[in-house]
Amino acid sequence: MTKEERKQYSHTYYQVNKGKILHRTSLYYKANKQNWADRYQNNKETLKKKAKEYWPLRTYGLSFLDIDTLLQEQNHRCAICGCLLKEKKRCIDHNHITGKIRGILCGRCNTGLWSLEDLEYRNLAEKYLARTNEKE
Repeated sequence: MTKEERKQYSHTYYQVNKGKILHRTSLYYKANKQNWADRYQNNKETLKKKAKEYWPLRTYGLSFLDIDTLLQEQNHRCAICGCLLKEKKRCIDHNHITGKIRGILCGRCNTGLWSLEDLEYRNLAEKYLARTNEKE
């Protein structure tokens, strides 16, 4: 059986037996709850690091090396404001329609860019600012 055939078989098997598999997994977890909690506590940092590396791959198809290349192209700076990007605060900017990656931004610029792209939100924000500025 080739890798692709095995993958297809596993997928089909899971779909057919989903209820049984989830029930069995639930029973196993309940019986070994403390073991899982201890395992998580002992490996918390490693698990966080792996999840952080896996998330862009799953979400955008970007590997750790792809992100590193983007960061090097941008000199580890935000593509909009140019501030130095901290590891925890960087955001992968992408076109929500095409899914194409545009660059890496700081959290502030990523939020600001979202508000500019969303015309309905931008109009509401402008009305709010106009209304509150009139009161002053």
